[in-house]
Amino acid sequence: MNRPSVQNNDKLHVMQIVGDPVGGIRKHVHTIIQGIDPSRFVQSYAYSQKTDTRFRHEISDLHDRLSGELKLKIKKKPGLLDIVNLYKLMRYVKRHKVDIVHGHGAKGGLYARVVSRLCDIRSVYTPHGGSVHKMFTPLADAIYIFTEKLLFSMTDFFLFESRYSADAYHSKTGQISDCWMVNYNGTIPPGRNNLLERASEFGSVSEQNGTIRVGVFGMLRREKGQIYAIKAIEMLRKQGRKVSLHLFGDGPDKTDLMEYVGKAGLQDAILFHGEVAETEMHMIGMDLIMVPSLFESFGYAAIEAMALELPVITSEVGGLREIVINGKTGVLVKPADPHALADAITRYQEVPAAFKQYAAAGYERYLELFNGKRMISSVENVYNRLAEKTSDQ
Repeated sequence: MNRPSVQNNDKLHVMQIVGDPVGGIRKHVHTIIQGIDPSRFVQSYAYSQKTDTRFRHEISDLHDRLSGELKLKIKKKPGLLDIVNLYKLMRYVKRHKVDIVHGHGAKGGLYARVVSRLCDIRSVYTPHGGSVHKMFTPLADAIYIFTEKLLFSMTDFFLFESRYSADAYHSKTGQISDCWMVNYNGTIPPGRNNLLERASEFGSVSEQNGTIRVGVFGMLRREKGQIYAIKAIEMLRKQGRKVSLHLFGDGPDKTDLMEYVGKAGLQDAILFHGEVAETEMHMIGMDLIMVPSLFESFGYAAIEAMALELPVITSEVGGLREIVINGKTGVLVKPADPHALADAITRYQEVPAAFKQYAAAGYERYLELFNGKRMISSVENVYNRLAEKTSDQ
């Protein structure tokens, strides 16, 4: 294919495309948009009209970083809407002279790569969730794999958020590109002192007479494993231990989880806070952060906690195994095991000094591997490499 020269002589125009801008994928994309150097890049953003509270809070802060936005009606299942969306994306790309499209997740990746081929520009793809995990029916997984194999040759660069994601993708598709790299997700938290002050004013930090506050942040759905955190707290309360669980997020499992808590009589010990706009402000009010997920291509909540020097307990799954070094920067436990979670919380109560050391080491690991500036620098380098390849052709 004959590639045109870069379409904007002064700055590279990059378009981020996301099918479902919630959770970690939203955090990932918004960190890129917020951090990319505006003196060297122009940015556009295409996303689903279906968004959550956190997205609506954040998008207003991104307007001054974007030259344009494209809201699309996106459904997870393939259909005629995909053709309509591809047409709208093609028209936008040509009209606004976009140089690179960066697709995130299965649907965003599909759109980015098809549009790049049709518009003769460069594409970057970052797989998330569905295109990596075996979390759907065998038929749905087979469709994902078949689609990824078709799109493989249309992808100019693969940016994976963890080694786990890269290995899982390569294993599922049976193909490895010459142009790929692992670029760990990163975060840039507000200053700790400022967070503590604001959290105290908001009421996120409060004394609970020695009660250990455990926070779980994420969508309330089976894959996130909140039920196992609830069962762990149930065990500890029966032992007479002073511990409370704070669930932040919303999702399809909320009713079932609340029903379980009600039947167990744990309404005073397990609190549902719903979606929150500022994760860190609520996270700083916790003693422990738990990530009890059954699947994680990465695990943003873990690095957000490490960036705030909070101790973490996570499931030993997916990308979490690359974030947490067991017994050094946190505690890893078997997935779907409330007994293991309860034991880890008990250790925190009995040996708090060890967990304080984990938190300090976790913060150093965050600075080394998971800070947002490092992540954004790597993304910018990939965009520049693709622009140089384009100019050479």
